[in-house]
Amino acid sequence: MKPFVEHALAESRQSAGSVENILKAANLKKGTVTYAKAPFELKALVSEAVEKARPMAMEKRLALSFLEGDSGSPYIFNGDKSQISDHVLRNLIENSINYTPSGSVTVSLKKEGNKFVFAVKDTGIGISEEDKKRLFTEGGHGKDSQKINVHSTGYGLYIAKSIVEAHGGAIGVESEGQSKGSLFVVELPVS
Repeated sequence: MKPFVEHALAESRQSAGSVENILKAANLKKGTVTYAKAPFELKALVSEAVEKARPMAMEKRLALSFLEGDSGSPYIFNGDKSQISDHVLRNLIENSINYTPSGSVTVSLKKEGNKFVFAVKDTGIGISEEDKKRLFTEGGHGKDSQKINVHSTGYGLYIAKSIVEAHGGAIGVESEGQSKGSLFVVELPVS
């Protein structure tokens, strides 16, 4: 009975998360989202996001690593910590895990001049040129993405992009094509 209840609870949480993403996207489109910006340590937040995703990676037997930039200096960013954590960092890391059947996911954070560069590189299914055009659009996902991740709403990357841009940053993706992995990169301005 316990496995059945745990599965039902997980499915309910997935469904609630899907509805939450659709509502969040609608509010972003209407311009009704507000951000509670304050300084926070970005490196610590990325490290926390990686550790939260570790059980998910372990379940799929994926190697998950975090490459930190200069460990001696703080990475203070002025932004909405919750929005960045929940809808940017978590989304990109979990997407890479979801779309990587085997291999690895490498998360990195470094400071380049006047910007922080957060990246997630995986050895997953990759992204075609056609699919790249739809990725960051409302409700957009890859042509076959729901075959791999049945819970995809197509709103996660749209939300991530909206939040990154509201913080003065940019988000993008690189992939050499199907079965060649992906690299998602977020650039945020140093405060």
